[in-house]
Amino acid sequence: MTLLARINKLKNTVLHAQNLDEAWMEFFDLTVHPDFMKQSVPCQLENLHFILDQIGKSVMPGGAGKLRAAPIVRCKGTDFYHGALEAGDKPGAFIYFDDAGVGMAAFVAYGAKTELCRFTATLVNSPHCFVPAADGSPATH
Repeated sequence: MTLLARINKLKNTVLHAQNLDEAWMEFFDLTVHPDFMKQSVPCQLENLHFILDQIGKSVMPGGAGKLRAAPIVRCKGTDFYHGALEAGDKPGAFIYFDDAGVGMAAFVAYGAKTELCRFTATLVNSPHCFVPAADGSPATH
């Protein structure tokens, strides 16, 4: 199966899986594809940083601490992004499909527990949309 076909299959699994373990294992299977790392290049996706920060806050006790993320990587020619994360003392990773606005994050807790979450993102571009300020920065409209 080609790399693009595997990425599309993974996207479908992330969108529809009842058991997120299936999607995460499929991601691991994708990472051993010979072209996976060759096609992965560092990039920036501003909205993704915000999403990952919110996920990091939700997995840290009391929302305290800071999420650290390695550079975001994108598979060339696709809207598939991935990378490593750390929330407090929990190492993890994320995957995100920008065209579908869906992704997953996984954090490893001590012991045999892995915390998985699926998230969706919708870009709202409207003068009637209000996003509350965070960290003392001005609110955006």
